[in-house]
Amino acid sequence: MFGLPAMLGWLAAAAVPVLIHLLTRQRWRRVEWGAMEFLLRAVKKQQRRVRLQDLLLLLLRVAAVILLILALAEPKLASAGLLGGQEERREVVLVVDTSFSMAFRESTGETPFRRAVERARALVRDLQSARGDTVTLITGGSPATLKLSRDSDINRVDAELERLETSDAVTDLPGALRTVVAKLDDLPRGVEVFILSDLQRVALNPGGEDGSKAFDGLITTIKQKGSSITLVPCGRGTADNLAITSVTMASKLAQVGRPTRFAVMVRNFGTRPSGGVVNFTVDGADAGGDAATIDVIEAGKESVVDFRHTFTETGPHLVEARFVTDALETDNRRALSVIVQNRVSTLLIDGSPAGSSDEGAAYFLSAALDPAGADDRRGAFEVSVSDEIGLERADLSNSSLVILANVGTISPRRGDDLEAFVAKGGGLLIFAGDRLRGPQVDAALWRDGKGLLPGRPGDVVGNDDTSDAGFELTLTSAERGPLRYFTDERVQALIPAIPFRKILPVTINADDTTVTTYARFLHRKQQGTPPYPAVLERPYGAGRVLLVATTASRHWNDLAAFPTYVPFVREMAYHLVRRASDLENLTVGGSWRGEIEGSVRKATLSHNGRPIRELDALAVPNKERRYEIRTDTLDRAGTWRLEFPPSDDGKVTPPIRLAVNVDPLESDLARLTPDAMVSRFPAGTLRVVEDPSAKASAANSESDGRLWWWCLIGAFVLFLAESFVGQWIGKSRGGA
Repeated sequence: MFGLPAMLGWLAAAAVPVLIHLLTRQRWRRVEWGAMEFLLRAVKKQQRRVRLQDLLLLLLRVAAVILLILALAEPKLASAGLLGGQEERREVVLVVDTSFSMAFRESTGETPFRRAVERARALVRDLQSARGDTVTLITGGSPATLKLSRDSDINRVDAELERLETSDAVTDLPGALRTVVAKLDDLPRGVEVFILSDLQRVALNPGGEDGSKAFDGLITTIKQKGSSITLVPCGRGTADNLAITSVTMASKLAQVGRPTRFAVMVRNFGTRPSGGVVNFTVDGADAGGDAATIDVIEAGKESVVDFRHTFTETGPHLVEARFVTDALETDNRRALSVIVQNRVSTLLIDGSPAGSSDEGAAYFLSAALDPAGADDRRGAFEVSVSDEIGLERADLSNSSLVILANVGTISPRRGDDLEAFVAKGGGLLIFAGDRLRGPQVDAALWRDGKGLLPGRPGDVVGNDDTSDAGFELTLTSAERGPLRYFTDERVQALIPAIPFRKILPVTINADDTTVTTYARFLHRKQQGTPPYPAVLERPYGAGRVLLVATTASRHWNDLAAFPTYVPFVREMAYHLVRRASDLENLTVGGSWRGEIEGSVRKATLSHNGRPIRELDALAVPNKERRYEIRTDTLDRAGTWRLEFPPSDDGKVTPPIRLAVNVDPLESDLARLTPDAMVSRFPAGTLRVVEDPSAKASAANSESDGRLWWWCLIGAFVLFLAESFVGQWIGKSRGGA
């Protein structure tokens, strides 16, 4: 109520009883009178007792006045002392959770986020710029962001809090706490850290047990740096939520004129059974869309709804699923970017053409991918066969998939072209043979481990004896990648029976963590011999490379004679060409990178139809007329679009559609109770308050340190004591 100068001025009133005592002392002049000698002797005997009584009354009156003034001044007991507590500068750090779970709309219409903002603003309004109070503001949505650093302008801080909005990202409280720890090195001890969140369980236990330990370690570090930590829970009641967690293309390929199947998964993250309607649209056209009703999804379970759509045009398309609106709208919609093709243009290069048309790799691969040839206009793959000379002349830009079958003669220039083709998103499938080794292959495809090959080919192992099946194929990672089809036990049973006579050993760089081995060759007779890699994958730029360490023909094996050959080849081909569609499907917080052909210098990036910014195209080194486009972090869910102006030569680059979706992990709104959170730490590490403002804390928190109430009680007690002591002294003196 009073500042320090005013309070010290009023303390001068404590001298009033002293002045009254001095001014009202009885004055006399000495008169010699014999009768008074007897009385004087009596007074001298009682003089010490009277002085002590007067001093006691004086002290009681002075102390009562001091306590009354202190009660009006509302003092705080702080490290600076009783009188300095009110003026001690406060260093406050606010961590506000801005993840999309904070936008959950409760039955009252409120959201945890608005509650967090209002409580933070109430706390800030208790601060005083004049005494040097500062605020550091950090948002806890991924990525954690430092908004303000030690800002003493309370009005600016309040305005910044009012401008805050929820993001479409997940919670990143660990990142926010790491920012707090870094800032504490520049701040004095005694910083007050406030964490305002909905206490979402997945956010407070990030990354499982290890992530939880890291989170707890950050809290402990902040406490060890001499700061207080206050947790402000902003969520109320239960938070049941249904969300679309995925939209996937269930068909192998999106092809013009053929129905494409999509699977929409809806999960119930709540505690009660629930259901609703899922709407499905293509390219934003509500007319002609489809809908499906989910009657009941049990708590903690999920339901998959299938939709089918027949595309009439090639190119990029966007499909979107929307769930009936519930209390959290952000995760009720999800999009998928797909590339629709007529047929997959496939260039097949046979490095060792056989004398007979039905003996070589080209025959078997063409039969597996394009059995009807040009007569089948609806087949998925359109295969064009050539030899090594044709590879040097081919225009790779017209192909989506390139297959090299035992190719050994390849120039470094064509190796560069293949790298550019894969980096742009193309698929490359390589089958081994006795020609896939040597200096030319090393120079064009291996390049000391920096080229396209997942491993360096060595010398051929095995023999040509058709009665000696020396190797057996075994799957190592069939649950993912191109061999998922073979997880079926009925199909798997056929694999060990396939005879492999020769293989090409492949050496993988020990420090190359990008290579995945999906299958291995085991030696049937030499027990204990280390297995050889059989099917390897390596990502390269935006595309993928698959290497099969045996032939596609029957020269080294009898794979082509078994019914597993067709799905073996087709599944790998589908796996490689689907990569292009995957590139345009991102999660909030991701970014896009791609190469564009032609003289493209700029691109316009828009979100949900609204232009955001222009991006500059960067020339790709050593690659003529190729430019790279990179976006910044895409921080909002929805449809993003890259549009390109006509190039200098008049060539038009088609737009690129990006589907950016929220992380379904944040849709799980299960919360930790404040007690469960506090119990994770030693006593005194965390405190939990509903409202961190000074007015609320004064009534509810013993650690607030306000003493005015006790001062008022003390003054009242002293006034009563002074009255009783005065009466007692008066009676004792009257009796004397």
